[in-house]
Amino acid sequence: MTLRAAVPQDWERLRDVRLAALRDAPDAFASTLEATRGQPQWRWEGWATGDGWGAELVTFVLEPVPGEPFTGMATGAIFGDDPSTVHLFAMWVAPSARGAGLGRALVEAVVAWAEARGAAHVVLRISEGNAAARRLYGSAGFVLDADDREPLREGSAVVTLGMRRAL
Repeated sequence: MTLRAAVPQDWERLRDVRLAALRDAPDAFASTLEATRGQPQWRWEGWATGDGWGAELVTFVLEPVPGEPFTGMATGAIFGDDPSTVHLFAMWVAPSARGAGLGRALVEAVVAWAEARGAAHVVLRISEGNAAARRLYGSAGFVLDADDREPLREGSAVVTLGMRRAL
């Protein structure tokens, strides 16, 4: 298994892994499968380049064999309004690859990327009740802020909680 930063030429496999994540865990992401499915090629390339995000961005992918479908991904982004904060999102590992430390490896790749850019901390959101995500991020040094609550997306009954890791 190779963990690496995605490049624009990966756009089709980025699309496929992101859609797989949205199908597998629809209440873990702010985006929906329906809203994401028909995005054009340039949007998928933006997951590798940051184009269209208004951010410095990286998406790390898990590649079992070169050219094969990705089995996981995680994105880190620095948005212009706060360069000291890296946002970790779109984190997902295929069910068949879980339990081997790959989720932790993706998280640590984003953290290392954040440290290399001089960020002070990494933040993320988890859906309330997602005990597996809470354990993973907690074991990676993230602290839950139970007072930082907001809806997953407009119209959703799912509540998300903020987590933060100081660097």
